[in-house]
Amino acid sequence: MMKTRIEIKCFCCFPWLLFVVGSAFQPSSYHASHRANFSPLIGIQRHHYRQHRSSWKPLFGRPLTDASIIASNKNYLIETLGFPEDKMLHPRTTKILTLEIGVLEERVNWLKERLKLNDNEIKKILSNHINTLGFNIEDNIKPKLDYLQQVVNLDDKSLRKLILAAPSILACSTEDNIEPKLEYLQEKLLLDEKSLQKIIMTAPSILTMSTEDNLEPKLEYLQQKLNLDGKSMRKIILTNSKILTFSTEDNLEPKLDWLLQRLNLDDAAVSKMIQQLPTVLGYSISDKMEPTLLWLQKRLDL
Repeated sequence: MMKTRIEIKCFCCFPWLLFVVGSAFQPSSYHASHRANFSPLIGIQRHHYRQHRSSWKPLFGRPLTDASIIASNKNYLIETLGFPEDKMLHPRTTKILTLEIGVLEERVNWLKERLKLNDNEIKKILSNHINTLGFNIEDNIKPKLDYLQQVVNLDDKSLRKLILAAPSILACSTEDNIEPKLEYLQEKLLLDEKSLQKIIMTAPSILTMSTEDNLEPKLEYLQQKLNLDGKSMRKIILTNSKILTFSTEDNLEPKLDWLLQRLNLDDAAVSKMIQQLPTVLGYSISDKMEPTLLWLQKRLDL
């Protein structure tokens, strides 16, 4: 009984002890409508970008079934971009095969120039996001990149890094996806421009998630489970922004339950632990927390 009390007191008072050992362990895998009437994001008005809706705009002038056009585009995708021939029948690919000859190459070259991408990088992006080439540059891709750069305050280098980390951003609608998401995060987490930039650059995939189905319920769960006010929630997310990319059902919920049961803590104690050390939520139970706890128990004879 005495050892149990010592163990609980030790870990409640010094939660960091649980994580100082085992740095060689890797974190576990981490597995998105609120909209304000005015966007506080550095004074940018919505209507400035509303004209740029996501759309497929192939050039016309020849029948879409023109075999020579399709054959030429297939050859370009395979020979120049190394696109797998077995993916040619996918709906995302068949749409771009009917674009006028030369349009695909023009769009590829524009992306390479705008984002300073080498051949391998553009191939990597398009290998899983070939539908990007179906979007008109002037009406869609260019204003989208300009918007991100202006609102999140990104220089060319940061924009390049963002797209390389989450290429599917290029397929997201500015008006229906990216803009309302940034507004929601800024209002919910009381973020200024610098804080918003930090979160987006730390976890770029946030921009591809649904606000209504992912981000909003996730933040509501954490706020209720840990009894957090807005200021405390903001601090946790700024310290460990990748929390926003974690699955609630497969990661956050079982992890918090484990801390409650394994360390024999109540909700208030777990909340205090997370507020003091938000990175706890990024650790794997099986690969880091459990073996570290066992090591400490053995080492300290608890």
